[in-house]
Amino acid sequence: STNLNAQNEAKIWYFGANIGLDFSTSPPSLLTNGVINADEASATVSDNTGNLLFYTNGLTVFNKSHSVMANGNGILGNGSSTQGALIVKQPGSSTLYYLFTTDAQGYPNGLRYSIIDMSLAAGMGSVTIKNTLLQTPTDEKLAAAKHTNGTDIWILTHDFNTNTFRNYLLTAAGLNTVAVLTNIGTTHDNDFLTPIGYLKVSPDSKRVAVAIRGMNICELYDFNTATGSLFNHLVLTNNLLQAYGMEFSADGKKLYAAGIGDNRILQWDLCTHSPTAIVQSQTTIGTASMIIGGMQLAPDGKIYVIEYYKPYLGVISNPQSKGLACNFNLQGLSISPLTTTNTGISNFQDYYFSNGLSLNVTATKDNTICAGESRTLSVSGAGTYTWNTGESSPSIVITPTSAAIYSVLGISTNSQCLSGSATIVYSLCTSIDKALVPENRFDIFPNPAQTKVFIPNKNYEVKSVMLINSYGQIVFNNQKLNEEMIELNLSDIEPGLYTAVIFTCGGFKHTQKLFINSIA
Repeated sequence: STNLNAQNEAKIWYFGANIGLDFSTSPPSLLTNGVINADEASATVSDNTGNLLFYTNGLTVFNKSHSVMANGNGILGNGSSTQGALIVKQPGSSTLYYLFTTDAQGYPNGLRYSIIDMSLAAGMGSVTIKNTLLQTPTDEKLAAAKHTNGTDIWILTHDFNTNTFRNYLLTAAGLNTVAVLTNIGTTHDNDFLTPIGYLKVSPDSKRVAVAIRGMNICELYDFNTATGSLFNHLVLTNNLLQAYGMEFSADGKKLYAAGIGDNRILQWDLCTHSPTAIVQSQTTIGTASMIIGGMQLAPDGKIYVIEYYKPYLGVISNPQSKGLACNFNLQGLSISPLTTTNTGISNFQDYYFSNGLSLNVTATKDNTICAGESRTLSVSGAGTYTWNTGESSPSIVITPTSAAIYSVLGISTNSQCLSGSATIVYSLCTSIDKALVPENRFDIFPNPAQTKVFIPNKNYEVKSVMLINSYGQIVFNNQKLNEEMIELNLSDIEPGLYTAVIFTCGGFKHTQKLFINSIA
């Protein structure tokens, strides 16, 4: 149901020269009541039942009555910025929305945010904070991804004339203005075309695709949804003339790109862990006589494509299918009498449209690991498996030396491509040398005890202590202990004989009998 509600927030689109689409119908209905005018930048948001709230071209915010929202003028975006606007609802709020904007071509207005409160102006909304600067100069790239916790939102951007991704975390407490920086991939040169082109995040938030127009490059990265950093840089192509639009299929297994210089649309099959195989899967699925611009995944699972100055939109009807089976129709949706006098399309975060299909990866014990420890990662539910370690098995044994993401692809018996991943957290603690714990023993005193016991913890790095009664039931479980002298309050424990079980960071377990007396 969460996914359906999220899709409802993307039911209405306004972009270009007054073009509107309503995805409450199939095919989507044309709306001609919009007042937006932008060459590229646009963003729209509806409520969780699909009713329009507001939309923008990065310069002005329009309310659901298609009038300028209160304090909605003077937004310092740029209508000619590729992804000049993005609207993100603040986690935990029913009324607050962040509007992020980017200036064009590295111009000084840079990356900014404004806040809109929909509880104001009789439900029409009002801009309460406007044009707060985050970074300048920046590229024209602006997208969003889900945090690992499924609630918080990463805002992804890229600096101008560097190879730096600059990502911000939005939580229920607001926006953390200290960005996570990742220096990776191609350095974007200072040619005036280089900042142009889309940055897209797969619907499962696991991958990032980037088009660099001035360098004819399309790139692919993996994304760590816990830390906000990128890794595994892959150049998909360096010869898509003026690379511009990019988009993922709903299952995240196919990637598309459009070049506005040679009017081609390319597809890559991501259903492999081999970088070479991904690059070699490149297929041209269509061409156009005019400029092909932005692409956007929609609530109906299709991808809609701009062809400049035409009375129709291109449609990729089956984007999860390989090659020409994706069924691209350059004139797939008529918007007559309107025309696409632009290259941009409404910018949405693709996690709205995830199909939610993934493999469940489980780890023995937990996902926190100390030096020298091993874990077994296992999956089930598909026919064949490939891990990013190169192994093909339902389970693998790992002994990491740092934090890492282990991902797996599975091909089901009906040829469905599914993926999953597990993030291994490398603990600050080190492996415990057994010599530091003579005979693997701990002192627990007093024993017998009444209301409290103490455990010296120097050098042992105890992770948890539990008490098990004579019936095998866990009656006490205290975790994440780090004091040099552990003090446990047993005042709520019934008198009797118990087994105390102590777990250390290095994976050792010690058991000892503990007798609890009644209070005299």
